[in-house]
Amino acid sequence: MQKSRALATRSFQGGPTSGIFSSTLARNFASASDDPMLAERDAMDYDVVIVGGGPAGLAAAIRLKQLESETGKEISVVVVEKAAEVGAHILSGNVFEPKGLDELIPDWRDLGAPLNTQAKHDSFL
Repeated sequence: MQKSRALATRSFQGGPTSGIFSSTLARNFASASDDPMLAERDAMDYDVVIVGGGPAGLAAAIRLKQLESETGKEISVVVVEKAAEVGAHILSGNVFEPKGLDELIPDWRDLGAPLNTQAKHDSFL
């Protein structure tokens, strides 16, 4: 029994470059219904999508939500992270200067942040 090739077509429409991203891809699937590119997907709308749960992404998300509270205008924010936990790639076991965190969340120490050991000094070889 021979597998047929399903033909998947994806078009990215809109904007001044409409049409230049249209493409036809030949892919090996038994049928078009097996192609994950053609599967029905859930969708959610956000005002801001932040890619990466490292220090900059987390700070941006926190600051946006603080601005939401200050202005009273609702802002939907999502942080997309590839690791199992937000910040797992960069925050686990790291040493950081807390000045930025002090400015962003002044009472972070009182809120029970899981930072257990304060660095007293550092040196570079």
